[in-house]
Amino acid sequence: MACKLVLNGAIADRGVLLPLKASIYDPVLDELEALGIAFQESERVL
Repeated sequence: MACKLVLNGAIADRGVLLPLKASIYDPVLDELEALGIAFQESERVL
């Protein structure tokens, strides 16, 4: 998926990268969501 995003120009950075920047993980999360895989974060208060 990341390779496809690099080839299509959605990710402009090059090299071996950690997915810690929004410019890297946002397009990947968007692509996953389009495939029906969504990430939900919740916080449980005690």
